[in-house]
Amino acid sequence: GINAEYGTRMLVIRLVFPFWKWFPVTRGLDQHIAVINEYANGIIAERKEELASNRATFDAREDILSRFMALGESNVVELRDAVINFILAGRDTTAQTLTWLTYFLACSPHLQDELLAEIQEHCADEITLDSLKKLSLCQAAMDETLRLRPPVPIDIKTAVGDDRLPSGVHVPAGSLVLWSAYIMGHHEQLWKNCLLYTSPSPRDMRRSRMPSSA
Repeated sequence: GINAEYGTRMLVIRLVFPFWKWFPVTRGLDQHIAVINEYANGIIAERKEELASNRATFDAREDILSRFMALGESNVVELRDAVINFILAGRDTTAQTLTWLTYFLACSPHLQDELLAEIQEHCADEITLDSLKKLSLCQAAMDETLRLRPPVPIDIKTAVGDDRLPSGVHVPAGSLVLWSAYIMGHHEQLWKNCLLYTSPSPRDMRRSRMPSSA
């Protein structure tokens, strides 16, 4: 964690301070990167061992690294960069989402009680992946947070091939497509009471709400 924190800070300094080469403001960056790379390489090595020893367990995984490997990606550098990218990208976005979730729950005491009751019902004895999947209201509360306050409000994608949007607009290969999760989550034609965190009944929140760009 410390290496990722200091490494990220030093990279930001390089981005905004063009004279970093002549000043010792990023001293130690190579060491931080080495530690992060070692951690990522360890994850990849464990996943490769699992792939070789238990293919069924590996195929059941749904994380990004496993999907890359299942598609045949074997370049360690490519896999390592993908792992590091998601680790670093998921850190600040997760913190921001949890902060907004805490704020919304603080504004909705009645929802706090329902969430607590659901957690006690399904996770009182042990927290497992199966028990977490039963927390439908918790999932809805998180989805609603991501709808109103997406940590990545604007994103850009590149079309790898010719495509067509649901509206019928043709997108040629190589086109840059900019889309806004924030605007979509606040669109009156898509959401009833689009500016409200919750409807009068918390149970009216649905998991089918728009996924965010997190």
